Amino acid sequence: MYSLTPSVTVKESGDILSLEEKFQGGTGINLTPPPLSIMSDEALARCKQRIELVANTLQLEGFSRIDAFVNVDSGDVLIIEVNTVPGMTPSTVLIHQALAEQPPMYPHRFFRTLLDLGSERSL
Repeated sequence: MYSLTPSVTVKESGDILSLEEKFQGGTGINLTPPPLSIMSDEALARCKQRIELVANTLQLEGFSRIDAFVNVDSGDVLIIEVNTVPGMTPSTVLIHQALAEQPPMYPHRFFRTLLDLGSERSL
């Protein structure tokens, strides 16, 4: 498994996003990739490695979304939930994460890759 660049979600005001706010588009601000002022490249790389380790340990296939809290200094992750069938709502940042890759993975290529992965598995 390969981890896309994570997004950091911050709230405009107050402490923590409520469950309702988490699933409503426009209630939080997603920063993709996290700015260097928040998370170093080294911590970001460690975070991605740890997420990949979780995905491989769970033997995930295709694509999934792993929600986690990340220590921005160390890159350590605390897993919240694993979504084996990620939702595609207006608040989904998946396309932003794909676009943050180097080189950017545009939506048509991203979804074509998902279809190809699904086809390979079913053959």
